[in-house]
Amino acid sequence: MTFMSSENTSSSSVIADLKIYERIVNNQTQHMVRTMNRAVIGKQSEDITKELVASVAAILGDIGARLQIVEMALAQDQKSEFMMPEKVDNSEVVEPFTAQLSCQLPNTIALLPDILSSIENFHYAETTDDGYEYTWTGEAAATNMELLVSRTNEKEIRIRIVSMVKEDALQDLRIEVDGVETPFQWVPDGDLHCISVLMPVVLGKMDSTTLSIVYPEPCTPESLGISIDNRHIGLAINSISVVDNAL
Repeated sequence: MTFMSSENTSSSSVIADLKIYERIVNNQTQHMVRTMNRAVIGKQSEDITKELVASVAAILGDIGARLQIVEMALAQDQKSEFMMPEKVDNSEVVEPFTAQLSCQLPNTIALLPDILSSIENFHYAETTDDGYEYTWTGEAAATNMELLVSRTNEKEIRIRIVSMVKEDALQDLRIEVDGVETPFQWVPDGDLHCISVLMPVVLGKMDSTTLSIVYPEPCTPESLGISIDNRHIGLAINSISVVDNAL
């Protein structure tokens, strides 16, 4: 592979972009490990083998495709610009490296309780009597997470909630996207509560989107006389997903 330019600015942009790509691969790898663990815990040996083969094949294929795009981008002519498109022979437009890598960010994502429970300020995964999986937010008012998702078109964040420790605290609930308080609405979603947040297009965004759920009054069920649970909890979240806005 040949790097594009020896100038510091170009080199810095290449290194920064590759670090973002490394985070994407790490995220895929962690997802594969969780998939394997779920299969081992909950399924018979024949089902485990089939699911693991399918998961490994899909994820390795995805990683291979991304590596190929990085290889091609880095193998372009040394005079090419990374951050701006350029014309070759007055006809062909060479897509910038950042745009090529941006296309590889997932278009949609779904975070389920087994994944949420690995994020700071979430408790362990549990299941209701009705079969809904969930995990409680913890003692801190703000629960922050990084969403590696493409922002090339408008997105909707859907936060499905099984329960909350104090319903009257919902009037002060806040959602922040990249540090900016963002309007949200409650939408129907079967038996669950669901928060819908719209995210605008951010062209050229190569890093993760930070989602913050701020529940102002975490407390213990024990202090409310609900149960003997002495954990500080806030919202019982079933899933957090990012999808294309259908409106």
